[in-house]
Amino acid sequence: MKKLQFGTGILLFSILFQLCSYGMDFVSLTIGVIGLVFVIYGYLSKSE
Repeated sequence: MKKLQFGTGILLFSILFQLCSYGMDFVSLTIGVIGLVFVIYGYLSKSE
């Protein structure tokens, strides 16, 4: 469950970073993909 919350936090940070920074689309996309990987891994992980 911690990995799921951590990934969600990274995704939200990516959205905030996108709103605050203009012209840095690649960086926010990379942060968003990392967060999405953590969310998927946390969802599929059997351990809590």
